[in-house]
Formats: sequence, structure tokens, C-alpha cells
Amino acid sequence: MILFVFVGLGLFVWVTVLGGVAIAFNILTQHESPIRSGLGPAGMLLSSFGFFVAPAIIGALVGAVYVSASQPSPRSIGKRMEHIESKLRPRQSGR
Repeated sequence: MILFVFVGLGLFVWVTVLGGVAIAFNILTQHESPIRSGLGPAGMLLSSFGFFVAPAIIGALVGAVYVSASQPSPRSIGKRMEHIESKLRPRQSGR
């Protein structure tokens, strides 16, 4: 996945040098046609990267953050177990 990030950054820089950062961003996000921009293979490759690879990378990162955030920490598991054990212990009367 790191390789795809570096390839994407390289393509973005290549198109930025040829046409400017606004055009590169518009091509990456599919707001501008790479054919009409006149940037040749750089624009076509960046457009393909933005269409096929970038959403998958974003989805993988969001999924990783969600999975790591949804895993209970050992501390919360311990507190939960203590709470359950306190509920299961028979109550002793003060007599």
C-alpha cells in the first residue's frame, strides 16, 4: 500500500509540474478530463490512479481506523469483568 501512495504522489507531482496543482487535483478527483487538459500520459495515469487506486486506499485506511477504534482495550475489558463479577457475587447482609 505504501508503494501505491508513493506512485500516486509521484504522478501528482508530475502533473503539478506540467499543469499546476489545481489541474492535478481536478484530474485526480475526476473533475477535469485528462484528455482535455493536454497533459498526455501524465494526466491519463493520474486520472486512472484517482479512479481505481485512491478510493481503495482511502477505504483501507478508514477500515483500519475503524477496526482499531472498535477493539476494546485491556483496561475496559478488566473494568467490565470486575463489574460482572460484582453483580454475580452473592450479596452479604450486614447481620
